[in-house]
Amino acid sequence: MLQKTKSFFTGKRSFSKRLVLSAGPSFVLSFMLFFFGPLDLAYVSRDDITYSPLEIVPVTALIMLISFLVLLLAAAIPGGKIHAGLVSAYTGFGIALYVQGAFLNPDLGTLDGHSIEWTSLSTRMLLNLVLWFFIVLIPYLIHYFSNRSWRRFVSMVSMILILMQAVSLSTKLIDQMRIDSENADNYLFSKENMFHLGKEKNVVIFLLDTVSNKDIEQITDAYPDILYQFRDFTRFDNANTRFMYTVPSVLEILTTFDPDDPVFDLYDHIDRAWKNPKADAFYSALKEAGFQTNLYVSKNYITNNLGELRPYLSNIFEYSDDIEINRTALLNLYKLSLFRYLPIAAKPFFVIYTDDINQIITNPKAYANQWDFVKQVYNTDLETGPEENVFSFYYLQGTHRPYTLNERGEITGDYSKLNVTNMVDQGAGFLNLVGHYLWRMKTLDIYDDALIIILADHGSTAGNYFYDPQPIFWIKPPHQQQDSMLITHAPITTQTQMLPTIAEILGFTNFDYGDTVFDIEDEPVERWTRIYGFNSDYPATGTNEPSNVVYEYHYTGDGNDLIEAFRGEDMVIYPMTKGLIYMLEEHWNNEQE
Repeated sequence: MLQKTKSFFTGKRSFSKRLVLSAGPSFVLSFMLFFFGPLDLAYVSRDDITYSPLEIVPVTALIMLISFLVLLLAAAIPGGKIHAGLVSAYTGFGIALYVQGAFLNPDLGTLDGHSIEWTSLSTRMLLNLVLWFFIVLIPYLIHYFSNRSWRRFVSMVSMILILMQAVSLSTKLIDQMRIDSENADNYLFSKENMFHLGKEKNVVIFLLDTVSNKDIEQITDAYPDILYQFRDFTRFDNANTRFMYTVPSVLEILTTFDPDDPVFDLYDHIDRAWKNPKADAFYSALKEAGFQTNLYVSKNYITNNLGELRPYLSNIFEYSDDIEINRTALLNLYKLSLFRYLPIAAKPFFVIYTDDINQIITNPKAYANQWDFVKQVYNTDLETGPEENVFSFYYLQGTHRPYTLNERGEITGDYSKLNVTNMVDQGAGFLNLVGHYLWRMKTLDIYDDALIIILADHGSTAGNYFYDPQPIFWIKPPHQQQDSMLITHAPITTQTQMLPTIAEILGFTNFDYGDTVFDIEDEPVERWTRIYGFNSDYPATGTNEPSNVVYEYHYTGDGNDLIEAFRGEDMVIYPMTKGLIYMLEEHWNNEQE
């Protein structure tokens, strides 16, 4: 009995030989899970993140090295059957993880926040687990029959797996070097003046993502007095959005881009938007009028190269090496990477938001995301000057999932949980944050002279149908004071009429910007809204798979008429050529609770 027990810990193989034999399988696991996986994910998502995948190479390499040493020593220190068992386990799981990630994952659709029908995959889950069992068992069986064949098998398999992944990753990193050299975007938005306003004129815009008129109705049912702080605003309750997603809705709101021909390459669309005459004339006029123009929004939403916007925007600064690594965000990247390698039955349900990955590499001076505003607005006093005039645009989450804000505007959770609060409380929270900002403006005696706009980029959905596709649009021109909000049913379109409205109020006459929201009469007009989707009649180039398309729906009337148009079959379909990665950010399920 003692001899059998001893065989588990001791054997004829020396420590140095155990070390050599353990090195290959240990490196396979550490390289795949802690280096190749996250870097490969960052590479394929390079258009969605705010840093180059090359920037995380040092930290991922360090984590890989530490994990390699831990695995190596864990397998090499013990001898006998424990050593053989661990090396076999490393090898078996290395093969299974690789095969799963490369060949066995089912098409789960766009991971957009919708629940995955795991029950429909039960048979496939079972077969997947059976296959895993046999793959992991192979090294043990070989060891049982032949120790020599086992050593060769372990070494050969490790070498093959490392070589295949190393070649693949090297190719991608070299390509990333080329991309970085050709498309160097070494600029960031600064947050240093986020709470600075002008002494004379101010244009302040709050974009609350996803908020619809029906959202506001639910919020006011729960908090009847919440709109009193916005009593000086005019509320347009029949506003149209050109796109049902943040990208490119925010871009078009900021540029009034209304192309004569439909554009399906979103990268080209972004470039053309900033070069269109209305955008150039508007931001040039702001500069000539002495305005500091500050945007607080993810640069990926609005531009391919932030440096190109320096002639227009004031809060752009050049990238520096003064960076910080967010360990929580890095963990999120590893979590998302691991999702690919796990067997189907072990894939967890979790929520990862774009900004959870974006914040791995941050600059202390840079505007990171909307939470910079949320965390600071209650604790930071607004200041005026030295600028005379300031144009400020703030992008905030509004009623977009996940729900992590309470009704007071306090963060109560994180993105790892989908429903920490709920739509009503989060919507109320953001309204109260904006209301607090406006109150601070009043204490500085700059509120009355200010032009303030509160709007959404698009409306909301519930499940797989549209709950209220129309966004809110509220505006307070300078010197407008009243006891309650004015309401108008004029059929406006925010993407084409916000900038003309601002231009007219500021007295810009250098260009014919088009109709303002106050020029639109309360009469039915035809408008259109676009939605991303898939269509098997437009297969992607070189494949039989359904391609990404844009569905364009025309309607006359209000939001109910738009919903009817969505339910009908009368639409215009445009195939997309490229730029899909931009739209994935917004494919969240905004289901109302």
